[in-house]
Amino acid sequence: MAMSHKQLPINQVVAGMVLGEQVCNAAGTVLLVPGTVISEAILVSLQRHQIAALPILFEQVESEVDQHAIEQQCERIAHLFRKHDVDDASGHLKALLLRYRAGETA
Repeated sequence: MAMSHKQLPINQVVAGMVLGEQVCNAAGTVLLVPGTVISEAILVSLQRHQIAALPILFEQVESEVDQHAIEQQCERIAHLFRKHDVDDASGHLKALLLRYRAGETA
């Protein structure tokens, strides 16, 4: 399970979300550490400290991870067939492979 964090405005954060990075006040004092589960009391306290946004952890959707792999595969296919024209059989095979990797049907 791949995790990433995203800055969310504090008014969109709800209790139960998890911090992805530490949160500091304007003076640089650490208020919360990564992995902290947000509660209503923490949200109220952060608003008093004038914290505008929080780095919240999200599970990275597999399609986002897979999309990068698909892009790399398509780049590799383009590189392997770089010397072939679209009109010849190799060019046709390249086009079919790229469509297949992109998830298109024939």
